[in-house]
Amino acid sequence: PFSVDNSNLNSSFNSADSKIMLAWTNGTAAPYDVNSGLIAYERLPAENIELTGDWNNNGSYVHNDGLLTLNGSSAQSVIAGGSAFYDLTINNAAASGVSFLDSLAVAGTFTDTTDNSKLIFNAGGTYDLANINISGSSGNSILLRSSAPGSSFNFIVSQGSPNADFVDVQDSNASGGN
Repeated sequence: PFSVDNSNLNSSFNSADSKIMLAWTNGTAAPYDVNSGLIAYERLPAENIELTGDWNNNGSYVHNDGLLTLNGSSAQSVIAGGSAFYDLTINNAAASGVSFLDSLAVAGTFTDTTDNSKLIFNAGGTYDLANINISGSSGNSILLRSSAPGSSFNFIVSQGSPNADFVDVQDSNASGGN
């Protein structure tokens, strides 16, 4: 594999059957795109990636137990492309929120403790989360919404006692989890 850091990061990676190793400095505003045929690995020990742009995976991403933090100040979107994250943290309080445009799996913890944040899940998509920590505060709830009001998204949490406080949820089918 070859290494890429955000000093030589354009907006996307294109390479048939190639592998890249991510070395990241935080606060990257460019969208992170992995295109078909490319496998992106976080290097070991796991990197913590802070992204203010979008995450668009149309290839393959290997998390190596790392943390991805979405900390933009405007709308952000995520296309997981069938690859799981380990830990995923949302630190985005923009009114337009963070949109998950396809199904998503998180093997570690999905965290959002940002007051007034808005998470929009793809209607019909499945969000398979091992653990959650979703906590707003009194008068500052975190909103979980479907991309198509009236059509549900599937929210599956494996954790025995999920942590969710001050969360306003609409159109979620959570029947498959705890």
